[in-house]
Amino acid sequence: MNKVIIPLTVVSTIFVAFILLSVYTYSTSTPANSSQNLEKNSNTDDKINQSLTKIYGCTKFDLTLSLHCDPLLNNLVSYVIPGKSSLTYTNSGDPAYVAGFNRSTGVSMVASRMEAIDLSNKSSKFDSDKLSVSFWIKNAKKDPQPYGAVVSHTNNKGTAGWSIDASTSGSNSSSPTSQFVSFSVFNQMGQQFTSPTANISSDANFTHIVATFDGSFVRIYRNGNLVGSTEFKGQYISNPDSPMTIGSSSFCLTCNRWSGVIDDLRFYNKSINENEVRGIFSNDTSANVQNALVGHWTFDGSLNDTSGNNNNGILNSLITTIAFAPDGRLFFTQKDTGKIQIIKDGRLLPTPFATISDSYVNWEQGLLGFTIDPKFTQNHFVYLYYSSIDHRTGQIFNRVVRFTDNNNHGTNMVVLLDKIPASMGYHSGGALAFGGDDKLYIGVGDATEHEFAQDPGILTGKVLRINRDGTIPEDNPYRNSPVYTIGHRNIYGIAFNRNNTLGIIAEDGDFHYDKINLIQKGGNYGFPTLIPPNVPPELFTNVSAIKPLISYWQTITPTQAIYYTGDKIPQFKDKFVFGSYRGHIYALTMDSEGKKVIEQENIVLNHYPFEPVISIAQSPSGDIYYAGYHIYKLDSLTMHDKKQELFPIEITSPSTIGIKDVQVSSTAGKNIIDISTFRNKSQNNTSSELLSKPSPLLQINVPRAVLGDVAAVTSSIIPKNESKQTPATTAVRFVVDDNSSSSDSRINLPLRDVNYPQVLSVTGISTIKDANNLKTTIYNTNASKNQVVALKNGTSNSLLVSIVKHAADPSTDKPYDPSPLNIATGATVQWINNDSGPHTVTEGGSEQDSSSATKFDSGIFGPGQTFKHTFDRAGIFNYYCTIHPFMTGQVIVK
Repeated sequence: MNKVIIPLTVVSTIFVAFILLSVYTYSTSTPANSSQNLEKNSNTDDKINQSLTKIYGCTKFDLTLSLHCDPLLNNLVSYVIPGKSSLTYTNSGDPAYVAGFNRSTGVSMVASRMEAIDLSNKSSKFDSDKLSVSFWIKNAKKDPQPYGAVVSHTNNKGTAGWSIDASTSGSNSSSPTSQFVSFSVFNQMGQQFTSPTANISSDANFTHIVATFDGSFVRIYRNGNLVGSTEFKGQYISNPDSPMTIGSSSFCLTCNRWSGVIDDLRFYNKSINENEVRGIFSNDTSANVQNALVGHWTFDGSLNDTSGNNNNGILNSLITTIAFAPDGRLFFTQKDTGKIQIIKDGRLLPTPFATISDSYVNWEQGLLGFTIDPKFTQNHFVYLYYSSIDHRTGQIFNRVVRFTDNNNHGTNMVVLLDKIPASMGYHSGGALAFGGDDKLYIGVGDATEHEFAQDPGILTGKVLRINRDGTIPEDNPYRNSPVYTIGHRNIYGIAFNRNNTLGIIAEDGDFHYDKINLIQKGGNYGFPTLIPPNVPPELFTNVSAIKPLISYWQTITPTQAIYYTGDKIPQFKDKFVFGSYRGHIYALTMDSEGKKVIEQENIVLNHYPFEPVISIAQSPSGDIYYAGYHIYKLDSLTMHDKKQELFPIEITSPSTIGIKDVQVSSTAGKNIIDISTFRNKSQNNTSSELLSKPSPLLQINVPRAVLGDVAAVTSSIIPKNESKQTPATTAVRFVVDDNSSSSDSRINLPLRDVNYPQVLSVTGISTIKDANNLKTTIYNTNASKNQVVALKNGTSNSLLVSIVKHAADPSTDKPYDPSPLNIATGATVQWINNDSGPHTVTEGGSEQDSSSATKFDSGIFGPGQTFKHTFDRAGIFNYYCTIHPFMTGQVIVK
C-alpha cells in the first residue's frame, strides 16, 4: 500500500503500436541469459562471436491500449482470467460515536482507519432525478485529508450520481488553515458540475450543509444561506449502481477517504427550497419536508435509518488476515477493532477469540498478520503480528505474540518478539508463515526508514526467523539474531510450497516494481541501495542482490500468499497464489526446478464497489477464500475468457551490443522499433577493419499478437558530438522468418558497423485481438523510404492521457513530468486520474502570458474518474493541477 499508480499514455482511435528499443555497449563479461553464435568469423575472437539474449515482457495497461515493457530474467507469459466468487461474510466495524450537534452524538470518520459507512438503498428512493442532502459537519482534529468524500453516491466512471466532497487547504494537512465542501453532480457523458465551495467552521462548532439538485442547477447552502449554484447540462442518471457511502467514494471502499464528524444526515427525493433549508437549519419542525424525507440517520448510537424506509448503515472495516484451523474454523483479524474473530459452521461466534487492548491503528497498522501453527492439533497455538503503542511514552512498535486456543478463546498470550521498530502509519509488514523447517517466518517493513533495510542489526526491512517459543534458531545466518534476510521495503506475504523446499516473499515496491522473491538464507534483496526503487531490478546483473522471480512496473501491491494444494480450483493446483491491493488474485507456475516463473494467471474479480484482496487462505476441504472488507469464496475461473496480457519479446545480439530498453505504445500511424547501437570500444578496431567484417546480426522474436506485417526498417546515425540536428534516415534491408507454425515473427537485422550510435526503426501493425474501439488504418505503400502513413477516419479522436508521468529517476528536480500531447483540431482529450488522490485539470497561462484566461476546468475529480475536453482551435494549451501544481503539461493542437 501507500503508493501511486501513474502511467501516462496516449491512445489513438487508430490502434497501432510501436516497440522502442535503445541499445548501448557494456562489458562483455556481463552475464547472459543464453549464448549462441550468429556469425562465424575467423578474424574475431570468442568474445566478439558470443551472442547475448535478453527478454522483455510487455504488458497491456488496464486503462489504455498501450503496452509497457520491462526486462525479464526468463521467458514467461501472463494471462487475464475472470473469476467468479460468492460472498460469505460482511465485516462490520465499531462506529466511533462522538459529541454531535445540539447535544446529540455524531459519527467520527478517520481516514487512516480505512473505513467507510454504506447506507443500504432497500427502498430504492435514493434513485431520484431531484434530490437534497442535509447534514451537520465538523472539522477533523485528527488526520485531515487534502480531499475526501463526505457523502457519495456516484459510479467509478463519473457518469451517474453525485458526491459531496471536503477539501483542506493550508501549509500542511496537520494544521490546515481552512476546510470547505462542494457538491458535484455528474451527467451521462462523465462531465462534472460542481457547486461553489462552502467553508467549514475552523473552530469546534458544527457547520450545517445542504446540497440540492433540481435537474438544472447544483446548489449548496451553508448555515441556512445559499452559497452559490452551478448550471447543470446533459442527462442525469440517478442510479449509479452503488450504495450511498459516508467517508469514501461510493464506488470504491479505499478511495477518497475523509476525516471529520458528521451528524443528522438527511436525504430528500426532491429539491427543497430556501425556506425549507432555513427551517431545517433552525430546527423548525413545521418546515422539515417530512413527505420527501426518504433517509434520516441521527447517529445517536446507531447507523439505522429513522425515516421508516429501513436504509440502515454498516461500517465497512478492513480484514487483514484469514486463516483456517484444521477443524474448519475460520479465524480472521480486524485491522481497526483489535479483535480476532472466529466463524464456525458458517456463523460468527458472538464472543471474539481475543481483543488486543494496546493495538495502535493508523493506515497500514493495527492487527496485521495471523497464522495457525502446523502442529495446531497438538499444541493449539496461533500467532499474531500487530502494531502497539506504549501509552506512557507514546512509542509505536510492532510485536509478535502467541495465543493458545481453548474452546474458541485465546488464552496464555506470550510475547515472542517485542519492540520491532515502527513508524507512524506505514510499512509495518506483517507476514507470518511457518516453513518446512518448523520455524516461524516474519515479514517486517522498513518503517519508512529505508536505509536501515541494509543494516542486519536493525529488524526493519527484513525477514525474521524464530522458533515457536520465540527463541532464535542456531542456524540463522546472523548469530543470536532473528534476521534471516535483508534489503526489503515492505512484506505482507510469505508462503512455502508443498514440499516446503521453496518459499516466496510478496514485497511492495515504491511507485513501480512490486516483486515476488524466493526466500534464500542470508539473502540481500537490494533495497534501497543495491537495487534502487523504480528501476527494473532485472537490469542489475552485476550485483550481489537477489533478483525477483517476477516484478511489476504497473503496481499491484501484493498481499498475503499461499501455496495451493487443493482440487476445488484445479487451475491453481500446486501453484503459489497471492492477493493484491488492486483487487486481483495472482497464481504463479514454477518450472520443474522451482527457480523460475514460467506462467502467471491474473484473476480479475470485478467487485463493485471496488475492494482490495488483503488476505487469502485455503480451507481444509480445498476451497480458496479471500478477504478485504468482506470474506468471499472463489468459486470458479472463466477459462473461455482467458486472454494473454504479458507478451515476451526476445532479442539476441552480439555481445558487443547491449539492449537498454524496449517499449510498446501507440502512436498515430506508426509501429516503430527503435534500436540504438555502437561497437564496444575495447575492441580497438579501425574503420577499415570494421568495414571488412560481416555486419553483426540482431535477431528479434516478436509475438504476432504484438507486431505483425513488418513493412519497413530504416536507419538513422546519431553523431558522437550529440548534434541537435535531425539525423538522416536511410532504408535498411531486413529478413522476416514468417513461420506460420510459430506465434512469433523472427526479424533479422544486419547492423551498420559504426563507432557512434545508430538508431534502427522497424515498422509494422499491431494485431492485439482484445483492443477496443479500433478504426481502420490505411497504409500508403508508395510513401518514400517505405515510411508508413496513417489516414485517420475523421478528426474527432478521443485520446486518453493520465494526469502525470513518473520519471525513471526519482532524484530529479521534476519527478512528475507529463509529456506534451500532440493532437489535431477537434480532438477530445480525456484526463484519467490514475492516482490515489484527487486532481484537477485547468488551463492556465504560462509565466510569459499570465493573462491567459482559463478555458477548461475539471473541478476536483477523484481516483478512477476522468475529465474530457474537446480542443476546437489550434494552439498550445498549458494545463496544470491546482491541487498538485507540479503536475503541469502542454496540449499542442495543430
